[in-house]
Amino acid sequence: MTSVRGVVPFVSLLAAASSLGCSADDVRLGRFSVKWEGSDPTIFITHDDGFEISTAKRAFEASAFSAASEMQFGSFKFEESVTRSPVVATGISDWDEGEGLVDATLEADGESLGTLAIRARGDALSLRFEAGEAYNRASIRFECDEGPFLGFGAQTHDTDQRGQRVPIFVSEQGIGKVDSDEQPEVWFLVGTRHQSYVSVPTTVALRGRASYGLHATTFRRSAFDLCGADPDALEITVDERAGEVLIFPGPSPAGVLEQLTSVVGRPPPVPDWTYGVWMERVGGTAAVLAEAEKLRAENIPASAIWSEDWRGGRSSGDEYILEEDWRADPELYPDLSEMISTLGKGGFRFMTYFNTFVVNGVDVDREARDRGLLVEDPRGSPIEFQAPSFEDSSLLDLLQPEGREFALSELSDALALGVRGWMADYAEWYPVDPRSVKPSDGSDPEVAHHRYPVSWAEVNRDALASYPDAVVFLRSGYTGSQAAAPVIWAGDQRTSFDADDGLPTVVPILLGLSMTGFPVVTHDIGGYVSATNPPTTKELFFRWTTLGAFSPVMRTHHGRSADLNWRWDSDAATIAHFRRWAEVHTRLFPLWKGLAREARERGTPILRPLLYRDPGNRSLDAVKDAFLVGDGLLVAPVVTSSTTERAVVLPAGGWYELSWGAEGPATKRFVEQGETSVEVPLGEIATFAAAGAVLPLIPAGVETLVTGSERVGLESLGSKRVVYTWLGAAGRAPEGAFGSHVLSSPRRPTQITSVEGGEFTIEGTTATIRSAEQLVRLTDEAGTVHELRREGAAGELTVDVVVSW
Repeated sequence: MTSVRGVVPFVSLLAAASSLGCSADDVRLGRFSVKWEGSDPTIFITHDDGFEISTAKRAFEASAFSAASEMQFGSFKFEESVTRSPVVATGISDWDEGEGLVDATLEADGESLGTLAIRARGDALSLRFEAGEAYNRASIRFECDEGPFLGFGAQTHDTDQRGQRVPIFVSEQGIGKVDSDEQPEVWFLVGTRHQSYVSVPTTVALRGRASYGLHATTFRRSAFDLCGADPDALEITVDERAGEVLIFPGPSPAGVLEQLTSVVGRPPPVPDWTYGVWMERVGGTAAVLAEAEKLRAENIPASAIWSEDWRGGRSSGDEYILEEDWRADPELYPDLSEMISTLGKGGFRFMTYFNTFVVNGVDVDREARDRGLLVEDPRGSPIEFQAPSFEDSSLLDLLQPEGREFALSELSDALALGVRGWMADYAEWYPVDPRSVKPSDGSDPEVAHHRYPVSWAEVNRDALASYPDAVVFLRSGYTGSQAAAPVIWAGDQRTSFDADDGLPTVVPILLGLSMTGFPVVTHDIGGYVSATNPPTTKELFFRWTTLGAFSPVMRTHHGRSADLNWRWDSDAATIAHFRRWAEVHTRLFPLWKGLAREARERGTPILRPLLYRDPGNRSLDAVKDAFLVGDGLLVAPVVTSSTTERAVVLPAGGWYELSWGAEGPATKRFVEQGETSVEVPLGEIATFAAAGAVLPLIPAGVETLVTGSERVGLESLGSKRVVYTWLGAAGRAPEGAFGSHVLSSPRRPTQITSVEGGEFTIEGTTATIRSAEQLVRLTDEAGTVHELRREGAAGELTVDVVVSW
């Protein structure tokens, strides 16, 4: 081990330079090179692939504070007092170099402030600043380069958080939101700008060929100031004296996500029917079976029905109120297994609902209380608070093994009845004030607070281990939830077009989740909360449905105002509209499955910001109302009311505007990159295929993605497949249910003169080829050959290939 020893305080650096020097030579840590120089000091980090980053002025800072907190309805209020003013490192001493590591002491005006440890950690670099015992808050600052900062979990207002200070803490999102992070008087109801169910200390910086990621490895509160307070500095602060930041060097967006998810985890696999349409229905056995019958009568392709009130519910004025229990309601669902069997024959999986509350007086409460399985206060009594139902409630203690086993038993009992999934709700309400809670695992309450949603996800994942045909979807999450949550949903939006908490927030939420390792995402079509706005309107339902069609899981919800919200069957026009887009979503099954496989294997998101394809294009930084499905399908929903036209900013390359009919996507026009205007009447959605896009579909007419039913499912397809592709660039479909297709297309032709590989017809600028061959070859007017090759599909297939140019 080599070392550079001696104190290097700010005021004496020049004097010491002659004997000690103002820097240390490059140290190799894996594929990184690290050195320090100057009086601040500055740490310079480079990577073999060209990535570089350095710390900013006031790079390492420590302080101390005390805090008291209050929790109401899952929202938290913190009151802080500074007990030790911030102290900044002004020098480095004892710079020790070893194989794959650097250790150093940070000095503040000649006194020790703490230690710095730099390590290679797989593909990432760990930078860990541990302040002295007198401190409980640490900050690390990096130079702020140009470009956006994405991620942080479920963020409602923006995809790019540049210029913002993003506090990281899991809580209720609130009903409606203010534009800042200053809490309103009704903080227990209305949320702040960054208040989130899924709050993750991770950002992905998209920078052309130099994209990178930053992740704070803490379970306490933290915050990322993204060039806001200081335009030249990105500051990461953690509420503990040791702050570690992992740096993921990319340099491509895909590289960053692969490196990130190799650390935080990737989701478990889900059954095929997950990518079908999920319909929600409450009201008991008769209502659920009637819903199933009507869906089939109206030719709506759907693969699941889920019922929140399987454990009880009632109408109360304009709202439908759920009972808080963990077991089936014998009055609403007197023979649950028989109903589930009937639904199964019709091609439906049945899903239910669970949350972490244990309401006083129910059977589960008595059993859990007697066995000491509830979260307790420092006096050893179960904590109590008002649940969403306004009943006195506690929380099941998921931080002790016995509590997890109890939850696992209840979930397993539901699966044994034939239930094949559920909404796994809440888990944000764990208190953090040590005066009100004593975690059973011995951890600090703030740490326990963030472990709790991860434990909830893990219990649900473990329950499904013996049921590969089941899936759950969760609302809350933190670092580690990525490896346990099969599906995440966007939470409880308002039934409105409001920008603070309505339809416009869904795309930012989905992209924030996708860029932090949650690829399979969904949302409540039509919204959920109508407390401060009217119920779902027809216009809102139409617009939300089209967005749902291009989400990995297309799912409805009755909403809080179940009898007043516009539904899929509210009138004939809505039935036709929902049928059309449910068919589109179902036909995209091979794409969903292929992209999900890539997400599990490499961490690649299914839904991606436009920047993902063109990360150096600064005109895309602020786009928060459009996204990519995979690499080649661009979706731009209308998220404002009374709108029939919208602008779309297209990334680099050529793009084909699409319309969607009974036969599949049809090409309307070709557009170069840049901004374009699109007519989007009610009932439509703006979509574009990139030149080089390859889009696999299943043929029309499939009613369900559930296998083994009496309805038309995937088994009925035999060897039939459909592939759409658009010439002008190379591309490929993700390898999924039916193998993959790879396109070689050097240019966009004006005319196709010959086709090899199957029977074909050409109409205008579209060729349709029926092929059983592995290779389809098209020659254009210039003699250029375009090839579509099938790979990885077992058995003989007959593929309808639709080629546009």
